[in-house]
Amino acid sequence: TGAETSESLSYGAVLTAAYAVRPGLMVGAGTGIFERLDQSEVFPYLVIDWKIDDRLRLTNPFRAGPVGPAGLELVYTPDDTLEMGVGGAYRSYRFRLDDSSAVADGIGEVDFWAPFLRVGWRLGNHYRLDINGGALVGGSIAIEDENGNDLGDTGYDTAPFIGVTLKG
Repeated sequence: TGAETSESLSYGAVLTAAYAVRPGLMVGAGTGIFERLDQSEVFPYLVIDWKIDDRLRLTNPFRAGPVGPAGLELVYTPDDTLEMGVGGAYRSYRFRLDDSSAVADGIGEVDFWAPFLRVGWRLGNHYRLDINGGALVGGSIAIEDENGNDLGDTGYDTAPFIGVTLKG
C-alpha cells in the first residue's frame, strides 16, 4: 500500500522460436525481455516438448508471465489418468516498497530456485487436478533506495511450498 502505481509497473515480452524436429520432439529457444522497476532484464531459455517414450516427457512447465516462462519438468505418465513430474525453475521478483516504510519508495527483490514435485489426475474428460510441492532454495532478498542504489541484501532459509490447481 502507498506505492505509486506509476512507479510500480513491470512489463515485458516473451519471444519463442521452436521447430518440430520429428513427431514427439519440439525444440527451440526463447528470450524474455522485461522492464522491472527501472531495471531491464533479458534472459534466454530452452523451449522443449520431448515425448521420450509413451510414458516419459520433458517439457517446460510454466506459461509466460511476469516472471517469464522457463523451467524444466520431467513427467511420467503411468496410465491415462495419472501424471507425476519433477522439475525446477529460477525466479526473480521486483516490487516497489510502501512510501511510508523504512526505505520509502524503495525496491525489494527476491530471487530463488524452486525445485518441485507434481502429481496430477485427469478427472473425466473436462477436469484436471494437480498438486505441487517443493521448496524455495538458495534465496536472497535485496533492497534498493528509490533511485535504485543498493542498500544491502541477505539470504534466507529454505521455504517449503504447496499448491493445488483444479482446471475445468
